[in-house]
Amino acid sequence: MKIFSDKSIIEQNQCTISDGKKKTEGVSITVMTDQGIDAVEVLLSREELKKAMLECDDQDGKERLWGWFELSYASFLTIPRVLMHSMPDDWQNQMASLLEEYQDTFTNQPDIGTRVQATKNGKLAKMPEFLKNYRHPDYKAIENMKQYSSK
Repeated sequence: MKIFSDKSIIEQNQCTISDGKKKTEGVSITVMTDQGIDAVEVLLSREELKKAMLECDDQDGKERLWGWFELSYASFLTIPRVLMHSMPDDWQNQMASLLEEYQDTFTNQPDIGTRVQATKNGKLAKMPEFLKNYRHPDYKAIENMKQYSSK
C-alpha cells in the first residue's frame, strides 16, 4: 500500500495545522485524483504522516528511509553513541553490520570532519552531558528517554 504515488503528488509543503485550540507542524500534500481531473489537498500532522508511513508494509527501502526523515531538510543522520549502546545487543550487531556495509561501499569519501551542535527552537543550546558521556552512561537519564510501546 502506497500513500501516494510519486506521479500523483503535485505539491508538498511543510505547514502549521490548527484545530482552533492548538497548532502543530504538519504537511500539506496536493495530489491528483485517480481520474486525473481534480486535485485534492491532504493535511497531515507529522505524527499522522509518520504513522501512515510506518503502517505501509510494502514500501521499499528508499520510501521507508525518505519517510523516516519526514519533511526535514537534514542532510545527515546523527545518533548519540550512548543511546546506540543502550539498545539491545542484537540491534547493536545489526547496526554495526550496516555501518560496515556502508563503509565498504563508500571507500572514497572526502577527507573532511563533521561537528555536531545542539539546537533548541532554532537557536544554539548546550548539549546535555549524559548524551556526550558514552564512557560513563547516566542510565537513569537514558531510561527516561525511552518510550515503551503498548503492543
